[in-house]
Amino acid sequence: MAPLGYVGLFLVFCFPAAQPPAAKLSSRLSVLLPFQSMVLLGLAGLPGFQPKVAEWASKLNFLESYSYAVYVNQFICWHLWPAYRVGFLFFIFLAGCAVIAVHLVQKPCEELIKKTANSKWNKWVILSLPVATTLLLLALNYLPNHEPVSSIPSVVMLGPSVYDVKLPLKADGATDGSVLINPSLLMQGT
Repeated sequence: MAPLGYVGLFLVFCFPAAQPPAAKLSSRLSVLLPFQSMVLLGLAGLPGFQPKVAEWASKLNFLESYSYAVYVNQFICWHLWPAYRVGFLFFIFLAGCAVIAVHLVQKPCEELIKKTANSKWNKWVILSLPVATTLLLLALNYLPNHEPVSSIPSVVMLGPSVYDVKLPLKADGATDGSVLINPSLLMQGT
């Protein structure tokens, strides 16, 4: 089943005729999810039987804690990154932040929970974690914002007297880099 899922994903990503009309959640759920499910179910195998691909991939199980740290920190790292567009160096930065988060936060927390599993203090430790997370998120909210840099040109000539102009409009009070999308049309002529 996994090879069929890979073939389906390959077709969707490599051939424009097989691609969904938009990169929205509905198209991901309707087109990509069945193929991804085929891959996962195919790699899971049957009871008592482990496919060779899953056996080879099991050597990478140590990456599971780092993948969760990447998932949690990706938008924080993107917010800290000095440019709107990212490249290879951003992913090196993200991986470094994930390693730091695993060794300074995740593993010490796991050890603390293991040590206090049967203790009366365990409930207070677990109850204090959401408060600490809330305080951390509030502190991260005060990091400086970076204005997104668009690669869209300011003026594009579409025809002899037709121009597409990017208007310098922003939403009032927006501090998160949001921009106002103006779908209006201005026609001037004789």
